Amino acid sequence: WNIPCGGGAGTGVWNDCTASAPATNEDLDSVFMLDTDNNGVADDGWAVGNGGIIIRYQAGTWSTVASPTTLNLNSVFMVSSTNGWAVGDNGTILRWDGANWSVWQRPNATMLRWNGASWRDASGILPANIAVLRSISMLSYADGWAVGDRTANNPSGWLFLRWNPSTNIWNRITVTTTGTNAQNLNSVYMVSATDGWAVGNGGRILRWNGTNWSIVASPTGQRLDSVFMLDTDNNGVADDGWAVGNGGIIIRYQAGSWSTVASPTGQNLNSVYMVSSTNGWAVGDSGTIIRWNGISWSIVASPTVQNLNSVYMISSTDGWAVGQRTGATTNGWIFLRWNGTSWSLFAVDTAPTIAQNLNSVFMVSTTDGQAVGDSGTIINWNGTQWSVAPSPATANLYSVYVIGTTTPSGQWEENYP
Repeated sequence: WNIPCGGGAGTGVWNDCTASAPATNEDLDSVFMLDTDNNGVADDGWAVGNGGIIIRYQAGTWSTVASPTTLNLNSVFMVSSTNGWAVGDNGTILRWDGANWSVWQRPNATMLRWNGASWRDASGILPANIAVLRSISMLSYADGWAVGDRTANNPSGWLFLRWNPSTNIWNRITVTTTGTNAQNLNSVYMVSATDGWAVGNGGRILRWNGTNWSIVASPTGQRLDSVFMLDTDNNGVADDGWAVGNGGIIIRYQAGSWSTVASPTGQNLNSVYMVSSTNGWAVGDSGTIIRWNGISWSIVASPTVQNLNSVYMISSTDGWAVGQRTGATTNGWIFLRWNGTSWSLFAVDTAPTIAQNLNSVFMVSTTDGQAVGDSGTIINWNGTQWSVAPSPATANLYSVYVIGTTTPSGQWEENYP
């Protein structure tokens, strides 16, 4: 299909950029937005996905950036408008320096570099035997981590990469394990330079202490898909945290250990968000909504039976959840809003656009928010209404992350299919 690129802010027109962009029907898997002037509105952003597709948001429009690779890109994280990273299959790592994207070499493959106009061969080094990279979290220009799938048939094959700014390469960090302990890692959350967490398949949990990663005892064998850590005393070390996943599993970190917490549901839980140590939410399949009140999790009345894929709380009295559409109708969007008392469906006029599944929501403030979903759907919140935004993609968007004035330091969000 033809890939459109922006015709300019306010024009409402997308131009055909097929000549400079590869034809692709691949999904967009991750999007990351920046609020560079701290006015509560995103003004720069990137999205990446299957087939190596890269698109950028500037001057009010999204445009496609030509990519010479068909390797999947799974996650993008921007430290600032001049420093960003994207990771993908076969150990692919891309770096944005404010002017160019550079691709660090993967094993047995050509490294590609973006020079502002075209891609060209360059040189670079990655550790050998890199598998799929699933997630990246940057603390600063000088410190960042990426995690992903373990090395095939290697029981000690945890995949941890750390950025070394002095040598401009990613170093593989060896984590010693025995037996078949190594599992794919699905999520990494860096609280500070001396405290980080990673979770994945088989209920695996690992922790970074500033020197090394070590396996932490896990109370479950269920796959963990979402983790949220709290540093309540602001000392750079998490003292409270939650992870959720398949079968309604809920585990909590307190007093130096993880333990299973009674779950009121057997439905898969897809997203967890903690407002504080006494106020948190998780959402999941079949419209499941559960709330933490500081003592226990309980089911909260849901206005939908559709799967809920993402929840984001602005405050204890304002929050949003999004999920799967009710059907191929023009009024089938699933937006839920919390008003401090109850969740209710929020009507969105989509005509003439057909509603799509919504996979992720992120609120910069009460007057600015973003939701993304299937078929390249991008929807903006202006404080009054949600409206469909022009999108250059027809593939699915799975995750959105926006940096704004209300974003706590160190917070991040990953994409999950």
